[in-house]
Formats: sequence, C-alpha cells, structure tokens
Amino acid sequence: MKIIESVRLMGGDLLIQRFDDRPSFQARLYVPQKRRYITRSLRTTDLSVATDRAITLWRDLSPLIEKDIPVNAGSIQDIINDYLAAQDRRVQAGEILFGTRRDNEAQLRPVALFCKLQGLKKLTDIKPHTFNGFAAWRRDESLIYTTGAEGILRRTSLNKAIRELRAWWKWVRAQHLADFDLELKEVSSRKEEVREKNVAFQPDDWKRIEQELHRWTFTEQKRPDWANKKMRPIHWYGRHVLYYLISLLSLTGLRPEEATKKITWDDIEYHGKGKVKAARYQDPRCIIRVRNPEGKGSRPVVNNAGVILRMFRQYADKWRYDNGYPAIKGSDLVFAYPPTNKPYSYSHFGNLFRKLLKKLDLQGKGYTIRSCRSTYVTDMLAKGKSPYVISRNTGHSLEILRRNYEQLSEGQLANELLK
Repeated sequence: MKIIESVRLMGGDLLIQRFDDRPSFQARLYVPQKRRYITRSLRTTDLSVATDRAITLWRDLSPLIEKDIPVNAGSIQDIINDYLAAQDRRVQAGEILFGTRRDNEAQLRPVALFCKLQGLKKLTDIKPHTFNGFAAWRRDESLIYTTGAEGILRRTSLNKAIRELRAWWKWVRAQHLADFDLELKEVSSRKEEVREKNVAFQPDDWKRIEQELHRWTFTEQKRPDWANKKMRPIHWYGRHVLYYLISLLSLTGLRPEEATKKITWDDIEYHGKGKVKAARYQDPRCIIRVRNPEGKGSRPVVNNAGVILRMFRQYADKWRYDNGYPAIKGSDLVFAYPPTNKPYSYSHFGNLFRKLLKKLDLQGKGYTIRSCRSTYVTDMLAKGKSPYVISRNTGHSLEILRRNYEQLSEGQLANELLK
C-alpha cells in the first residue's frame, strides 16, 4: 500500500490521503491518548469534496477524541447486543424481571432495522437528530417488517418503542460511548387525545353497572330455577368475588393486579371507631398495605372500603364452612380461589366484566375493570382532594396522574361548577 496523494490539515491532526490500492480519499484523525491515527473513508475521488467531508468529520469526532470517548465503537447491532447482555445480568441479579428483558429485545429489534434502512452501521454514525424520523417510520411502516402485515402502530405502543430507544441510548451514554442526547421525544400526551381504554365510568353508566352486578350476584341466586343453570357453589362464590372486587377497586383506586394477587387479610388495618361493635363494624375507614417490593413499590392505601371488606370476609367465612373448605388465615389472599388458595386469573375477571358490559349495551365506551381506578381518581379530583395525596394513595407520580387521569366527565364538571 503506497500513498499517492496527501494533504495535511489542522496542524497534522487531520490527514487526507489516497492510496494506490484504494480509489477513494481517506481521512486520518490523530488520537493523542493512543498516539495513533484512526481512518475513515470519504467515499469520493474529488479532493475538494473530500476536504469538505474530512473537515466535517473532524468537527464531529474531535470532541469525542478530546473526552477519550471511543470513536472506533463497534456496530450499532453490537452495542444493542451489549446492552441486552447487561440486561441479562440484571435479570440474574433480580433487579428486573425476565419479561422486561424480553420486551427490551422486542423493542430494539425495529431500532436496528431502522438504522440499517438509513444506512447507519457504526455508533459514531448516530447524531442527535438521527432518530427524528423514527416515530413516523415506527408508526406507519414498521409493522410490515415486524408482523408481515400492514397497519398503524397505536400511540401507546409507539411511545413504548420510543422509551425503550431512549433507555438504550441512556445506557450508551453511561458507558461513555456518546456525549449527547437524542432529540427524539415521545409523541403527544394522552391529555391531548381522546382516551380510548380504561375510561372513567360516567355516573349513569356506573349506576347501571352497580345495579346489574348486585342483581347478578345476589338476586339471581335466590330464583327457584337457579339449580337448573348447573352452577356449583364455587361458581356463585366467583360471582361474589367479582362483586366485592369491583366495589373495592372503585373505593380504593387499587390496581386490579394488586387487589387480586398482592393483598392478604393481614394487610388490612381497620380504623373503626365506636363504643359498640355494631358502630365499629359500620365505620368504613381502613388502610390496606400493598406489599410490592418489586415493580411499582409498596405503599399504604387509605380508603373507605372497610364495610365492603368486612361483608366479604363474613360471606367467605360462612361459604368455606358450609362447603367444607379450610378456614381463612391471615396470610391468605383476600380474593383467593378456595380450591387452590391461589389467585384467580386476571382474564377470568376481564371476561366476566366484558359479558356484563355487553348485557348492558355499554361496549365500545372504553370501559374495563381498570376503569374503576380511573373513576376513583377522577372522583377524588372532582371532590377537591389534593393531587399529591391522590398520587401517593394510588402509587402514581404527579406527572402520570395529570397525564392519565385528569379527565372529569361532563356530569362531574356540572356538579362542581353549578352548585
């Protein structure tokens, strides 16, 4: 290999050279810490074009060289693989769940594809503006590559993809492989769009749901022909579980997964006051201690569901005694399935609730079991409760509270403003 043309710039820190075995000009940048040059192809045989490109390259890489940030980093795919390997170690250490690691890989696969389509190979090819077109591509074009079918990615899924990309880049910066932030931001917040799922119940709809739940749970069982439905006692117990679960969620703002899989009887602390037992029984005040060292974290939930919980405990004790099941222990889940003492599947409650909505012709309004949580928050906001206190009770940050739940219904606004 013989140098046939050479130009010295920037006091010798930048060389533009052409070799006899390579037609294109090459830029060579000096790295003083390692006392050697790194080489980049300028992809042109025109010296003036090569000079412009070399100076631009020198301006981009000089800050990295001065801060001793590697400019010979591996391919983008290699860096993604390194990040996933780091996530694997976090799974082994118990810091994150395996499902999180699986989501990391699923979300970063389209990122690698986007880079390939843009002709980006090395990490140093990425600039602050590089991913500005990622959101539109991920929303409108990526599904044909990831699923094989055309379609539009929903906003929530799109934001999840953007968050994962930004999390990867945050890790890249922490490894001192880059010294700038990406310009890419999440798309418009939920507050700017009509919410489509987990919508807070309208007052009239909630009243109908309560009435139908009560009829479905208590009245129908007393009909003379209930035995003809071929429903065993455990089926009726399941109906009571759904009734008391929905009531509890609407009074506490608990996440459905917390109520069904985290709360035990020992986690409930009643604050009933009164001189006689009956008065204390009717006092609804209590505290539920959500014990969740992983995920969203542990917290106390102050609420007025004491009466509902006492009623369900009384029913569950009697049902277990009548049907030959062991008595409830304090460590048992509140909404356990008696034959196994394990949680009901979340899909079980979801399916029952969807059937209820279909019967009441309330489909298509965005109502789900999680709507109980949304209803609780919006009711508390409508009553003038402090957003900070609500966020503490529900386990949300103030930002998430404002973004997801400040959606007072027309009826609530009228009640508050037209008193």
